[in-house]
Amino acid sequence: MTPMTLRGARITIAANDEAIVCGLHVQRGPSLRKETLDFISAVIGHLAWPTLILILALLFYRTLLDMLARVKSIKHGETELTFARQSKRKLAGELTPAEKAQIQRDQIISKNEHYTLYANGTFVQRISATSLPGKTSKLIFPIAFPNEATAVQVIGDVSARFIGLTSTGCTIAYSSDSAQCMIEIVVTGV
Repeated sequence: MTPMTLRGARITIAANDEAIVCGLHVQRGPSLRKETLDFISAVIGHLAWPTLILILALLFYRTLLDMLARVKSIKHGETELTFARQSKRKLAGELTPAEKAQIQRDQIISKNEHYTLYANGTFVQRISATSLPGKTSKLIFPIAFPNEATAVQVIGDVSARFIGLTSTGCTIAYSSDSAQCMIEIVVTGV
């Protein structure tokens, strides 16, 4: 005999020599109750850590605020975040001399007697020279700028005009009405 299926139930009728035997096999679908419990379990599993963090944040709210107020900056790799209070103090000029010195040290990547390389990529060279009144001179930089020299400034009591500026040097024309003296030339570039 062939089995018959009737609304989720399978009835098998078989005949042997003495009698007909009937068996009823009911096939159940997934339990609605089990599915509901599985869903609730999954939701609780996914929300456990966020809920715990929220509860801890609420319990330790004041302590966390006090801790965050003391954080000045966060640094990871090449990225640094400076928080508003620290930035406001910097802008208002309310930093202590030690804090100012630390900020300057943090900005300098490399420094020696000829140059200073800053974190923003600015390269500054300081060169001492003797002025030559009424003459034009070519000054070669101790270290060539990787990309280009962008600005030149003369520090000293002399009148000078820059005729040319390259990544390796500059040409300076000195005024004839100034006396010969030691000058410092500051060259900035990238």
